[in-house]
Amino acid sequence: MAGELIVELMGVSKRFGGGRALDDVDFAARKGEIHGLLGENGAGKSTLMKILYGLYSPDEGTVKMNGEEIHISSPFDSIRSGIGMVHQVSTLVPEFTAVENVIMGTDGDTYSLPLDRERTRIGELSDKFGLLFPLDTKVVELSAGIKQK
Repeated sequence: MAGELIVELMGVSKRFGGGRALDDVDFAARKGEIHGLLGENGAGKSTLMKILYGLYSPDEGTVKMNGEEIHISSPFDSIRSGIGMVHQVSTLVPEFTAVENVIMGTDGDTYSLPLDRERTRIGELSDKFGLLFPLDTKVVELSAGIKQK
């Protein structure tokens, strides 16, 4: 059975120019749930997730985490709230290793973070979720399937 409500989007709308990408959308997820968003191209699935991740701001509506309204104005706000996003289109840096790509965009500069500690943490997470991949290999050398992981 699913736990308490973790994230909730209520009455979210988003316009781009004259077109409405989202119109009064509600979405909620409880602890332990996994959701898949289905719909035709242009239905607003990615737009909704980009709002939750802070890449877009909603024109209308609210976002709540653990019952409290929050304002996400950037991916950093989202990450600090415990929200991550796996993008539909890969944006990896080919000359960086897998570890460097994973930590890129987190607080701090990729080259100033303690790489050994981050490598250990990422290795533990990849083991936990069965997403084994070579952490110190440059992305340019990885297969498409490994890049998706």
